[in-house]
Amino acid sequence: MIRETYFSALSNRDIVPGDSAKVFAVVSDLPEWAEELVDRNIPALAPPEDLLEARSRIEDAAKQNDEDDPEAVAWRSVDFEERYRAHVTSGGRHQVLDSLAETVEQRTVWLVSWRARASLDHRSIVLEELQHRADLGPCPPRDHEWGRGVVPTVVVCQRCGYGSTSLSTGQLAQENLKPYLGGDGQ
Repeated sequence: MIRETYFSALSNRDIVPGDSAKVFAVVSDLPEWAEELVDRNIPALAPPEDLLEARSRIEDAAKQNDEDDPEAVAWRSVDFEERYRAHVTSGGRHQVLDSLAETVEQRTVWLVSWRARASLDHRSIVLEELQHRADLGPCPPRDHEWGRGVVPTVVVCQRCGYGSTSLSTGQLAQENLKPYLGGDGQ
């Protein structure tokens, strides 16, 4: 299983990984105070400095312009997801991901970085890449994020990749799946 969090949640003990879990930071520089919170830092999976600087400049400008969500504005404006995914899957970093995926198959792994909102942080992309590489099987039944598949009568979980033809009848009966299969969703 792969989980994610940020340093403040760990340091405040809002999140306490299990004893058998491995906790990996995915940041370029790990301060001394944070070293005790993680098993290891993997700076190879940190975003490149130029991408971080571009996001920071735009986020600062968005704050000055009183934008509603400066983090989201910066994320979209610098094409963070696309640029970071290209970075993290190139060079020797894909080997780091492959190696980390082997650990994920053996035990729970926590990915840790600085930003509170995972959806606007690179750790969410590392998590997705690891899910694709690791043989983890389907999500727990209530955790699927259903979306339309290529075939109109098939839905696919956006997290684990399982399709409605892969899942048991019990899982298909989930309330959040009915709208995709033609049910009324009530």
